[in-house]
Amino acid sequence: MCTAGLPAAGDARRIYILKQGTCSIRAPPEKRDVSSRPALGASLGLIGPGTAVGYASALFNAAEPFTATAQEPIAVLWIDVSQRPLSAWPRDVVSALREALKARTDWHVKRSLTVQVSAAAANALREGAGGLPQQWTAQDSPKLKHKELTLWRVETLRDRFDAEGWGGGPPCAFLSGSQKLAIAEAPRAR
Repeated sequence: MCTAGLPAAGDARRIYILKQGTCSIRAPPEKRDVSSRPALGASLGLIGPGTAVGYASALFNAAEPFTATAQEPIAVLWIDVSQRPLSAWPRDVVSALREALKARTDWHVKRSLTVQVSAAAANALREGAGGLPQQWTAQDSPKLKHKELTLWRVETLRDRFDAEGWGGGPPCAFLSGSQKLAIAEAPRAR
């Protein structure tokens, strides 16, 4: 329906309003060296009925900030700006569209910067602290360290931590008197 970074040309100066169906929106791809694959921008989500698309280029002669692609058969209402020029539009409608475009673009820019900063901070924590967290044992838990746990319960806890992304070694159970019972097992395929 519209492509990020490209202004509408000639007869393509239309504003589309989704009546039925959904479209995905993507940010413009990052500039990069020539490669064998075309660059894809980050997926920003889906838009649905009632959403106006293509008005940045049609009304304001600006490059479209996002690429909109139909995800299913869609029905649209469209307005051709060449048949109804901007001067014929109510000022309230034009200013509301301008503010909505600015707010949406600013929000997505701030969100992408926040995600980049969060990813960099998480990577720094993981690398700076010597890698992944220590292996969890039942002795680390204030509730479980005074209880006798069966091996199957420890394995269940270990599986849960593995599923959540915590690394660790083979399951360990503590018998009464803090005697450690370790079960050697082959590494699991992930």
